[in-house]
Amino acid sequence: MPATTLAASTLTGTATWTGELVGYTDAGTAVEGAAGITVDIAPMTGTAAFTDIRAGAASWGPDLSTAIGVSGNYIAATQGGPWVGFDAQFRGSGHEAATGVLRWKDTATGNLTGACGAIREGCSMNDPGGADRPRRVQHHHLRQGSRNDGTAEKVISAYRHVGRVCRVLQDRHREQ
Repeated sequence: MPATTLAASTLTGTATWTGELVGYTDAGTAVEGAAGITVDIAPMTGTAAFTDIRAGAASWGPDLSTAIGVSGNYIAATQGGPWVGFDAQFRGSGHEAATGVLRWKDTATGNLTGACGAIREGCSMNDPGGADRPRRVQHHHLRQGSRNDGTAEKVISAYRHVGRVCRVLQDRHREQ
């Protein structure tokens, strides 16, 4: 858990966290895509976006986004419309990461439940890959490039938790 709330942190302006979404549809189809959370620090509002969602090699449904608000170290969707529910929490002593759960309800594409993990851009935990390549979390980069405050291990643990969440969701779907 961060040492302070996001509002009381040293971050200013706009902060962005990028990472991965993994999940399952109600039909049991595994999906994955990119996750992005952008927060304007002063009003503690922003957007959570989930793009390039794929089921294997095939594209799945539309890109998803929702307006969000931040309270303390927690993020929640604040808009209605095409229904996207999103709840997340910041991780790391300096808000280096965020993990959350996404719920999408749509009769055309089917419902989607997923979990995401994202790393704040500009912090030492980002993948040092080229600018034209999406920043993806890679465990060896986390261990080599981050501070020794345990944050890297917490983020790795959060990503493992994302996988466990998805397995639980898939098991629940099979039981229905």
